[in-house]
Amino acid sequence: MRQISNDLGRATEKESLTSGGVWAFFGRFSNIAAVVIINALSARILSTSEMGSLFLAISLNWVLGLTIQFGLNHMCLKIVSESSARNDAPAITRTLYISTALILLGSFAFALLSLSDLSRYFLGSLISSDLIPANLTLICLWASLNAYQLVLAEFWRGLRIESLQNDTEGVGV
Repeated sequence: MRQISNDLGRATEKESLTSGGVWAFFGRFSNIAAVVIINALSARILSTSEMGSLFLAISLNWVLGLTIQFGLNHMCLKIVSESSARNDAPAITRTLYISTALILLGSFAFALLSLSDLSRYFLGSLISSDLIPANLTLICLWASLNAYQLVLAEFWRGLRIESLQNDTEGVGV
């Protein structure tokens, strides 16, 4: 069992900062810097209508990705944390398999909708760009991967929460 503490049983400031907060900050900062660089390069390379279509595709990706999840990210976090506290490995793997199957089912449903002529006509009349309806299947695939990545992030977060709780047991004043 790993203990981060000083003589009084409390974590020092240096240990608290290096245990996760600084890394999370630099991760967010590097993500923001990458987005700014990518947007600047895209603005130089793409035309105005292509740039607008790119931002619409990104927005569609997030909306579809959140819809495909069905709220699985919260369920995975709860079930994985509880199951790892009980050392119930089969429940953890079962949760991973079920969430993968549900994401695939939701992705398949959105892919079928994107292949229909009605959705292409609706998006074509709603959005004055030909690029979005033409690439709707790729946007659905992108949203599926995004949804799966977000669920897996919560899955591993649930495992991390339990490991942090196990690391701090017995440490106190």
